Amino acid sequence: MGSSALGIDFPSDNSLTDIKVTSVKQPQSSCPFRDAKQKIFGLGYNFLIFVYDKKDNSQNQTTILDFVSCSFIEKERTADYTTTTEQIKKIL
Repeated sequence: MGSSALGIDFPSDNSLTDIKVTSVKQPQSSCPFRDAKQKIFGLGYNFLIFVYDKKDNSQNQTTILDFVSCSFIEKERTADYTTTTEQIKKIL
C-alpha cells in the first residue's frame, strides 16, 4: 500500500508514518516541508528515523551497516524547531 516514491511509507490511517534512514557520519538534511503551514503546525504524519554507521570491508567487498539509533517522532512534534521557537518569538 505504501511507496517511498509516492511519499509516506505507511500511509494507512492506523500508522500514518514515514521512514527516514540516514548516516551518523553525514546526516540527511532534506526538508520534507511543502509550505509554511507545515513548518509551523507539523507535517501531519509520524517519522520513524533510523541512524546507521557504515563500515566498508575492501578485502571481501562487503559493507556492514550498524544501526546506532532509532527514533519515533509523533506527528504533533514534526514542526520546524527554528521556525516555531526562534522566528515566531522574534515576530511577537
